[in-house]
Amino acid sequence: MPGSDDDLCFEEAMFDASPEESGAVEVPLHGRVFFGALTVATLLVSAMFARVAYVNVGRGAFYAARAEANVGKEIVLPAERGAIVDAYGASLVRNEPIFSVFLNVGAFLKKDPEARLRFIDELQHILPPMAIGGDVGTIVANADLERSARILLLQGVTVETAIALKGMNDEAVVIDNDFRRDYLFGPAFAHLLGYTGMSDTERRIEGKSGLEASYDAVLRGQEGRKLMLRDAALNVLEERMSAAPLPGATLETTIDAELQQYVYERMREGLRALGRTGGAAIVLAPKTGAVLSLISLPSYDANIFTLPGKNAERAQLLNAALHPLFNRAISGLYSPGSTIKPMLGLAALREGIIDPTTSVYSAGVLELPNPYDPARPSRFLDWKAHGWVNLYSALARSSNIYFYEVGGGFGDRKGLGVARIESYWRNFGFAKKTGIDLPSEASGIFYGPEEHERRTGNPWRVGDTYNISIGQGDMMVTPLRLLSFIGAIGTGGYMKQPLLMKAVRDAEGNITESASPRDILDFSDFAKEMHEVRQGLEAAVVKDYGTAHKLADLAVTVAGKTGSAQIQNNAKVNAFFVGYAPAENPEIALLVLIEDAKEGSLNTVPIAKDVLRWYYEHRLVKSE
Repeated sequence: MPGSDDDLCFEEAMFDASPEESGAVEVPLHGRVFFGALTVATLLVSAMFARVAYVNVGRGAFYAARAEANVGKEIVLPAERGAIVDAYGASLVRNEPIFSVFLNVGAFLKKDPEARLRFIDELQHILPPMAIGGDVGTIVANADLERSARILLLQGVTVETAIALKGMNDEAVVIDNDFRRDYLFGPAFAHLLGYTGMSDTERRIEGKSGLEASYDAVLRGQEGRKLMLRDAALNVLEERMSAAPLPGATLETTIDAELQQYVYERMREGLRALGRTGGAAIVLAPKTGAVLSLISLPSYDANIFTLPGKNAERAQLLNAALHPLFNRAISGLYSPGSTIKPMLGLAALREGIIDPTTSVYSAGVLELPNPYDPARPSRFLDWKAHGWVNLYSALARSSNIYFYEVGGGFGDRKGLGVARIESYWRNFGFAKKTGIDLPSEASGIFYGPEEHERRTGNPWRVGDTYNISIGQGDMMVTPLRLLSFIGAIGTGGYMKQPLLMKAVRDAEGNITESASPRDILDFSDFAKEMHEVRQGLEAAVVKDYGTAHKLADLAVTVAGKTGSAQIQNNAKVNAFFVGYAPAENPEIALLVLIEDAKEGSLNTVPIAKDVLRWYYEHRLVKSE
C-alpha cells in the first residue's frame, strides 16, 4: 500500500505530511526564543575564536615554546668524573654515587605565575637560596634551557631533604642519580687536588680549585643525553638514549702520596709544637720539575664542598681569619731573608765585586756615619759576630754584614747597588711565575727606588740596599719560585717548569697527553760562580758552624740555606730552609717555611731533616 509509514523518510516526515495526518502536535517557535538561541550560539563561537586568538597571539610565543619543549626535549646525563692518581697509581679521589636535585623546566614553566610563586616558596623552604646558589627564578632565567630540559639545583641531598622534596609531590622537582667527589686523604691533599662545585651559569659540576680546576676539561668527561618524548600534558611517551655519558680521563700525577702524607703530618706536628698555624713545604725533582709534595697550612677538608648539609662549615671556611683556602706554597709572597744570599753571591762573583776568598770582618754590627747626627750612626746588625768570613763561610754562617758590603758597599768597597741587584733578581726569574699547573700562582715583587719613594714618601738610602741584600724590605717571592732557583743551582743552572701532570689516559687506557721536562730558565753560563756558591751551601751543612749543621749526620749528603725574614716592624720572623740532596747529584729539592717562627730558621731544620731521612729510606735506598 503506497504511502506506508515504513517507507517514510526524514524529509517527508518534516515537510509533506500535515499535522493531522501525521499525528504530530505542532508548537509554534516564538521569535524571541529563536533570537536568544542564535545569540548564545554566536557568543560561544566568538569565545572559541577569541580563545584561539589569545593562545596564538596573546601568549602565542609562550605556548609555542612550551609545546616544542613538551614534544621532545633532551635531558643531560652527568658523566662520571675522571680519576686522579699519584705517581705510583694510588687513587687520590673516588666518585661516590649520590642523589641530586633537578628542576624539570617544562613542568615548572607549565605552571601559571601564581603557581610558580607558590612552588618557589615551598621549594626554598626546603632548599634555601644559599644552598643552591640563588633563588629558583633567577636560576631559571640565567640557565641555558637549550642545553637540557632540566637544571641541576643541588648536588647531593641528605635523606631528610630528599623526603621533604618528595613530600612536595610536584613533577617539577626531580631527584636522580649523580656522583659526588670524595677526597680520600682530606686536608693533606687539599691545596693540590682542590675541589669541585656548581658552575655559576651552566649549572653543572666543575673544578673550582687545584688540579680539579686546572684539568677540568679532561676530568669532566662527556655528558650523555636522553630524549624524552612527551604529550601536551607532559606525560612521558617514550625515553630514548641519544648518547651515553663518557667518563672523564684519568689524570696521572707526579705526586708521591706517601711522601705527601708524611710531609703534611710532620709539618702539622712541627707547627703544633711551636704553637703556630701557618707554613708551607714543597718537595720537587729539580732535574725534571716533577712536584712530589706540596703542602700549605692551615689546610681544610675538601669534602666540605661536596658533602650535603655542610653549608655552615663552608661559610665558616670561607670567612676564616687564617685563610685556609689560600695556597701559601704558590700564592704566598714572602721576603726571602737569607735564602736570597746565594743569588747575591752569584751576582757579586759575576760582577767582580768579590772572589770566593775575599774576606769581610763581622763584629756583629755595621755602623754608617749619620751626616745629620754624627753622634748617632746608623747601625745594621748581624745575627751574631762571625769574625772574618769569605763567600763559603758567609753562606754557611749566614753572615749579614758580609752581604751588606757585597750588596750595598762599605768604606772603600763598592757593592752591587740596588740597580744591579734588581737586574739579577729579574734575570734569575724571581719576578715571574713558574707556570706550575695550578691556578692562582703569584709573581714575585721588587720595589726599586722610585716605587719605594712613592709608597713610603722616603728616598732610597744605602740602608735600603743593605736590607734587600739580606732578603728583607722591598722584595718578595713565592716559596715555589725560591725553591726552583735553589734547585737549579744544584743541577747546573737548568730551572725546570714545576709540573703535577705526568700523563692523561682516556677511558680505554690510552695516553692522550704526557708531560716532559721543560726549561723555564737557563743560567748554566754561571757554571763557575755556581761551583763556588754550591760549596758554601754544602758548608752550611757539613761545617760545625753551619746554620744547617743538624743535617750533617744524615745518610745522604745535603746542601742548603736557612733564612729568617723579619716582618711587621721586626715583631715576627718567617723562617725558611731550602736545599737539595744528594748534594753532588740532586734527586730532590726541599723547602720548609714556618710563618711567625719563634726561633727563626732553627725551627725549619728539624722538619727538613725528617723529610730528607724519610725520602732517603723510602725512595733513594729502594731505587738503588
